[in-house]
Amino acid sequence: MFRSFLALTLAATASAQTSSLSGLISDSSGANVPGVTVNLVNTQTNERFTGVSSSAGNYTLPLLKPGVYEIRVEHTGFKQFRQTGIVIETGVPSNADIRLEVGGITEQITVEAEAPLLKTESASVGNVVRRETIANMPLVGRRAAQLARLSGFVVQNGTGSNFTIAGGRGDNTNFSIDGGNAQNILLGVATLNFDPPIDSLQEFNVEISNYKAEMGRTGGGFVQMTTRSGTNNWHGSAYEFFRNDALDARNFFAARKPVLRYHQFGGSISGPIVKNRTFFFLQPGENPHTKPGHSNSRRAQPE
Repeated sequence: MFRSFLALTLAATASAQTSSLSGLISDSSGANVPGVTVNLVNTQTNERFTGVSSSAGNYTLPLLKPGVYEIRVEHTGFKQFRQTGIVIETGVPSNADIRLEVGGITEQITVEAEAPLLKTESASVGNVVRRETIANMPLVGRRAAQLARLSGFVVQNGTGSNFTIAGGRGDNTNFSIDGGNAQNILLGVATLNFDPPIDSLQEFNVEISNYKAEMGRTGGGFVQMTTRSGTNNWHGSAYEFFRNDALDARNFFAARKPVLRYHQFGGSISGPIVKNRTFFFLQPGENPHTKPGHSNSRRAQPE
């Protein structure tokens, strides 16, 4: 069966993700600085998100896409401030306090961010799996829901998305894709309505307890998936995953090896539509195929 997946990302309309960045802006004496414009720039797409500090010096940038960012701040009477290496993850609120130093605006201070040992922005317990891990996992059927099993709090309760999280009931996990509900609303049950291929997935977050207020309606875990987006550079891929009984060993209790001929192939392409503003990711197809005339008894079915 031919499948296609297309994702368009518009800088002008942020997706309904729960990722955010907030912090406090102060000067070298520790006094809060209001009215400061904070520019957050995605280093891969050059998309820009802007916020202004409140009268108490606090700023918040909501609805951010996962990625690596840098903060740029210019304010009269202070040196330019620049902080690089800020990683925004799916469903994870992040914090970056800014300390401005008195000086000319032509002077600049650059801070290289370091990952904190402890996340204090949220009491939620979860685990984010990034693109590098997703791309290298050997998954039968190569569907995204299987990746939730990487969490130590997940127990498989059947096939596909039927598993229990943190002691909850099977088939009672809530799923979202790019901030939108992915439950089977037609049947009114908690099963996953659409399980995207892993090649279209950027990262995902498995929340197991102490959810934020917007993550209700579940007696189990909450899985947030973020699909891939294009960047200012063109990228493409083509692949085939091959399984054959010539590569298998015979089961000790079997008289012979069952016949297996299985191919799964596809590809993807991504790039800019309008540089720095609009991008696309297209996965033309992912097509499992078993050679006709051979046994399907061991055919790997997408879950």
